[in-house]
Amino acid sequence: MTFSLKCLMHFWRCPMLPCRNQDVQTGHLDALDVISDTIDDQRLLDTVPTGWKLPLLAKRSGSPSFPEIQQGSSYLIEARDSVTLAPELVRASMNMAMTHTDSGASYFGKRLVYGGHVISMAFAQITRAFPEMVTILAWQSCDHIAPVFEGDILQTRVTVLRKIALEGGTGICALHAETHGFRTTEESNEEKIGKVLDWKFYVLF
Repeated sequence: MTFSLKCLMHFWRCPMLPCRNQDVQTGHLDALDVISDTIDDQRLLDTVPTGWKLPLLAKRSGSPSFPEIQQGSSYLIEARDSVTLAPELVRASMNMAMTHTDSGASYFGKRLVYGGHVISMAFAQITRAFPEMVTILAWQSCDHIAPVFEGDILQTRVTVLRKIALEGGTGICALHAETHGFRTTEESNEEKIGKVLDWKFYVLF
């Protein structure tokens, strides 16, 4: 069995943190408008692995296959997940930011959950709605809207923005994931803390 896979990653990462002194001149005035907010369809199609027999991967699992997915449809994943083992994942990912492992190094006064942890939990939830997804082809944008802490509960809504049909009933979907957080208060009452992740990406079905 032979597989052919082109692997290419090109991305911009821009972590932005508030300065204590709002009048400070940091010397950094990067222009982010050079980053395109769209992905050309041909470049997207070029990322589809060659040699994969995608129709053979289709399984009848009770979930919608690519032809059945409706553009504009939205799915709220009912099953939520609690954030656990946050420092362990930070260490496994070789992340060096102390705010994720040392509460004394965080201006929140408690450890901040690594953003990749939130993304992975959101994607795990999305696979419950679309278990026939093959792989992620590209990211369009990914914004962390609010902080997440260990013990928070996350729930994701995913919307199908557009579809690109391929051969054999397969295709590409542009998905928009919006993950919201819930937090237990000292009174043991659960409160919604709002959107914590806004993520747009392309998936191969």
